[in-house]
Amino acid sequence: GQTIGGMIEDIERCDRSMAAPSRPEIADIRGRLAEARASLARITQFMLDCLAADPPVADAAATAYLDILASVLGGHAMARAAVVAGHRLDAAAAEPDFYTAKLATARIYAVAFLSRAGALERHIRESAPLIAAYPAPLI
Repeated sequence: GQTIGGMIEDIERCDRSMAAPSRPEIADIRGRLAEARASLARITQFMLDCLAADPPVADAAATAYLDILASVLGGHAMARAAVVAGHRLDAAAAEPDFYTAKLATARIYAVAFLSRAGALERHIRESAPLIAAYPAPLI
């Protein structure tokens, strides 16, 4: 739990670095990353609780948990790249097409992948207990 907690804190620091963005793309990415981070934090606590009280539920949720973790961490990396791209574009750096594309790909990732975090959270909470309770001889 401590390692994931540290990653969630890193995402919170990234969020603060995106405050008052100069570009609408960054504002959109920031909002989506904040929602996804909150889902990851909640489902991480759920997993820790399950590991302590009902390990088969945590086992049943493991693949989906890795999916949400990877999506959010990927979104964090893309958000950091978007912040750099925004700063470079604001400073009229060389290669504006590259930085414009970087902003666009970060936003596409946020829309396509970070938006899944809430659904994955619900999926884990609802399906893992059902899977764990399924009679083994019927599998």
